[in-house]
Amino acid sequence: MSRRQHDSPSELMLRARSAATRLSGIVAQGFGIRGLRSTATSAARVLCADGVSPRCAEIFQDRGHRTVESGGLSMEDLKTELPKYDAIIVRSATKLPAEAFKYATSLKVSGC
Repeated sequence: MSRRQHDSPSELMLRARSAATRLSGIVAQGFGIRGLRSTATSAARVLCADGVSPRCAEIFQDRGHRTVESGGLSMEDLKTELPKYDAIIVRSATKLPAEAFKYATSLKVSGC
């Protein structure tokens, strides 16, 4: 969910809904939390970093996922936090370098 200069708020919300729906599909297909086979009631843990819009978190919650909101994360924070989440949504303050993904043992989706 990268933001382009021409994206309107309604376009951003549409993109957030699309990401939430894709995450729901991933969980429903059996690639759920900690690699265990999930059920229809499984919820993914989504880390919303950088003060993403509250509406973005609501969209994920409306689809049954658990969200945690956080400020900008340093590389040290990412090392400890990423293993706990199935998805991360970031804006410009948090960078997701390739190195961060080796700690993301449960991560299924990342968006910015």
